[in-house]
Amino acid sequence: MRSRIGVVFTLILTGCLLASPVVTRSVSAAVLAKSTFDTGTDGWTAITVDVAGNITPSTVSFEAGLGNPGGALRHNAPSDSRTSYMLAPSFIVTALRSAAGGSVSWDISTIKTANDLFFSDVDIDIRAGTNHIRRNVTPPAPPVSPTYVRYSLGLGIGAGWLFFDGANTTTATQAQIDAVLAGAESLTIRAEYWSSMPPDTTLLDNVVVASPGVTVILDRTVVAPGDMVQLRMLANPPPAGLVDLYVVVALPPSFAPSLGCGNSLPLVFVTNGGSALTPACLSNPPNSFPRYVANTTLSTSATLLSAIWSTAALPGDYVFAAVVTPAGALADGLIGPGDILSAPTDHLTVP
Repeated sequence: MRSRIGVVFTLILTGCLLASPVVTRSVSAAVLAKSTFDTGTDGWTAITVDVAGNITPSTVSFEAGLGNPGGALRHNAPSDSRTSYMLAPSFIVTALRSAAGGSVSWDISTIKTANDLFFSDVDIDIRAGTNHIRRNVTPPAPPVSPTYVRYSLGLGIGAGWLFFDGANTTTATQAQIDAVLAGAESLTIRAEYWSSMPPDTTLLDNVVVASPGVTVILDRTVVAPGDMVQLRMLANPPPAGLVDLYVVVALPPSFAPSLGCGNSLPLVFVTNGGSALTPACLSNPPNSFPRYVANTTLSTSATLLSAIWSTAALPGDYVFAAVVTPAGALADGLIGPGDILSAPTDHLTVP
């Protein structure tokens, strides 16, 4: 459940305060479901499939410390002339039924030997009955651990989905994509990329199903000093035109005295590609807030912050936001109608 601080913070940033004449129509996506594999396998399993389509159950394990960052789901593919796939749990599949026009993303890394050869196969498949939408995102082959690649696909015709009815493969129409999503029964993500005699290994992390718009995702919900914390953004579709992006963290109120914020909410703005932090108070004029990046176009996927959590962090709830405005919109020091295009948030807790 989002904390009261998070709700207040979002309302203020989007100019939707009660009794305020400013009403902003922001488009922020919702994270419908995610698996970040911080402490376990999160209900994921694995299967192997032969050339005739016959399915055999397989196994997965939790691998602490090999994720992007944190933990990951690990599958060791057997050398059996079959192809391995990670099989999503029911809560991920259920989320797909509400994700039309949204996006699905995931991170992949592999472990292999020097002589292994990459082979092509379907990388992601969503099934409803005998109908499937599927996509190849390789080649090139995924990288070798500890390096990860992030794949992000919009759930629309612009993402290149193919429609398979059990016999024939054609370019998917939007109606076919929407129908498969609405009746989704399974999601599989490829878990074998190399032809080899010894088993090759695939590591899966940060699977996210999101609705349309801009969203932010933290890889943790609870954090301790020394943990790696990553904040990433998905934009499907990205806002049109040039925008300014503000990446800001609402701190627990206990920080207010030390930052000179009085009764105002203490903030930290992330700048310089995530390497610099600037403290501020919510009562400060908006034109004093430093931008993460100015006068730019947003990509469909980006990592906004990747950092080790500080030992100086006080207990409480920390709300992270990516605030998107038209380029230069806050230069007048006011938040007016249309100034906030999107302001998605996510949060984590320090016990």
